Amino acid sequence: MSTAKKIGLTAGAIVILGVGGYALAKYDTGSYAHVLYEKTVKKSSKDDTQVHRITDKPVKPTVKVDNKAESPKSNSSGIEKTLQEQNFTGAYAVIKNGQVSDSKTIGKGIENGKLYQVADLENTLTAAAIMKLVDSGKLSLSTPVSKFYNESLELNKNVTIKSLLNMTSGITNNDVPNNQLQPGDNILQWNLNHANAGTSGTYNYQEINYVLLEGIISQVSGTSYQNYINNNFLKPNNLNNIKFVSKVSDSELATPFNGNQKMTGGELAKTMNSQMGMNQIMASPSDYLKLTQILIKAYGDKQGFTAANAQNMTGQLESSADGFEGSAGIQGYKVAIKISKDGNSGIILMSNNSNGQTSDSNSLLETVRKVYKVND
Repeated sequence: MSTAKKIGLTAGAIVILGVGGYALAKYDTGSYAHVLYEKTVKKSSKDDTQVHRITDKPVKPTVKVDNKAESPKSNSSGIEKTLQEQNFTGAYAVIKNGQVSDSKTIGKGIENGKLYQVADLENTLTAAAIMKLVDSGKLSLSTPVSKFYNESLELNKNVTIKSLLNMTSGITNNDVPNNQLQPGDNILQWNLNHANAGTSGTYNYQEINYVLLEGIISQVSGTSYQNYINNNFLKPNNLNNIKFVSKVSDSELATPFNGNQKMTGGELAKTMNSQMGMNQIMASPSDYLKLTQILIKAYGDKQGFTAANAQNMTGQLESSADGFEGSAGIQGYKVAIKISKDGNSGIILMSNNSNGQTSDSNSLLETVRKVYKVND
């Protein structure tokens, strides 16, 4: 492994913290995330007694209406029945006739109006940001990655923007940081310092691919990745309930559970260490469904926006016979979404109870498919 040189990017402002990283930063003062927490969050601590806990006492599933949502449509009871049959707990939103018509929480002891982790599905948003730069002529899918990281990575010209999107770049980083980063370091630079440039052309799920894409977005746009996302996608569409985790207070979060057990600081720390460079967005179901609708209307027919092969997970949406779909998860959170190709119907499920396994998020996707039929 060669030692990479430090590069002066505006991407140095990137703060890539998943919800696990948020907790790690708070509870593990010997971690690299604590440095970022001290610099970017510094939020007043909340009394644990204010956080809702799932009790051991059996409770009949209940449904609460989101005060911000419109009145439920006639098929909402069918959706709720299907979700209850699948033992779903969390929050959901649906699109009917092009509008978000129903948004609720459902299940035992679920808090209303909370934000959930979108996990790897944030890569869909990163891909859309790349597409926007391609449309403006500032990038192309064939642009070599070496143009942006020539001093840090020894890459041939076959490694392109498209290679990063599809995770076929051959670039790997299997290291996990155990200690604090030195002052001035950031997660992009840490990844560059621990990157290996392998043989391109073969699929390999490596989170570093999208970390590098975020850095490229920053270099090309001249602003941080967060600013670019906020200014081009979130603010113009009034999506106020989609936030980077460093801007989210404890009271806004849906408390994460694993197997109905509230996750400890150590478990969340492990989650953060296994999710380098991703999972930095928290969202409400209705706003993230609206965002997905906006993205597929703008980029759904563009090469590079969706995953090219359903077997090769990238965090992007996958094209199916009747629309686009995807799922993702980490310990404590999982999400699944399905939306028609015209964006006029769709559903998203967000749960704050997950073991973080792929099978768990895939199971939620199966539930989404069933509910999607009910919604149709």
